[in-house]
Amino acid sequence: MLCSHYQQYKQQMPIGTFRMSLTYRLLQLCDKSENEKFHRCKSCQQMDSEGMLCFGCPFQGCTKQGHMIQHLKNENHQFALALTSGMLYCKLCEDFKGSIND
Repeated sequence: MLCSHYQQYKQQMPIGTFRMSLTYRLLQLCDKSENEKFHRCKSCQQMDSEGMLCFGCPFQGCTKQGHMIQHLKNENHQFALALTSGMLYCKLCEDFKGSIND
C-alpha cells in the first residue's frame, strides 16, 4: 500500500498532468535499445539495473551509490520510481511504499 504522502501528492496534482508526466518519462525509457536496460545514473554515469527515476524532474539516479536519495534531498523532491520493479520510494518515509499501480 502506498503512503499517505503519495496520496496527498496525487490529490494536489491535476490527474491529467500527473499521468502525462509519468507516461512521458516511462515512454522515454521504453524507447531504449536492449543494451540500455541498465539505466545510467546522471551523477556517477554508472549503469544500474535498479535505477530510479525522480518524479519531480527527469533525473535518473542509482541505488547502489545512493545518488537518487541524495538527489531527492538536495532538490527537495519527494518521490522516485524504481524502474525495474515499479516500486515507489518516498523520501519522507525513507522507504519503498508499494507500486504506483496500487
